[in-house]
Amino acid sequence: NDVILSRVDKLDEKTRELLNTASVMGRNFYYKVLEEATDTIEELDDRLAYLSEVQLITETKKKEEIEYLFKHALAQQVTYDSILKESRKELHLKIARSIEKVFAENLHDFYGTLAIHYEAAEDMDKTENYLFLAGVESLNSGAPSEALNFFKKGLELYQAFSEVKEHDQKLADYYYNLGISCYSGGYNIETINYIDKFEN
Repeated sequence: NDVILSRVDKLDEKTRELLNTASVMGRNFYYKVLEEATDTIEELDDRLAYLSEVQLITETKKKEEIEYLFKHALAQQVTYDSILKESRKELHLKIARSIEKVFAENLHDFYGTLAIHYEAAEDMDKTENYLFLAGVESLNSGAPSEALNFFKKGLELYQAFSEVKEHDQKLADYYYNLGISCYSGGYNIETINYIDKFEN
């Protein structure tokens, strides 16, 4: 812990800013998203090379995309925890928008990730929307338990932050998809409960 903190403390301001942004993205982060989110930081490649040299991060590859990894989970956590709450919120928003821009053509791979970032950025409308989309994607991919979690959380947010109307189509969509998720997962009593709500 002390060794990692010492390495982080020795970074210059812009490299520290780069590391902060990376830490908000998670232990793994894509080069293209980092580049988009840190467009004000010059010499990005040199700074990443230095962070690799001091063994804070390492380069990998995923689906033909350059990806980096914090070598130690603690390094990512320590860096993330050091960011002021308001700055952290702004970084989550910037990263979400960067993902939307960089991966616009295959955004379905990032619905769950986007929900996490928008929730941390306190944009509940976007969070709820991506939770619903992540649920549909999981259901279509044969992961009903994962879909169930997304739909339940999305429904909770929708009811808390949206003006729910009588014969609300979005509410009906939630109940229907929750029913299908429960049925696919073998939760028969919950299936009946959600389908009843959908039909009523």
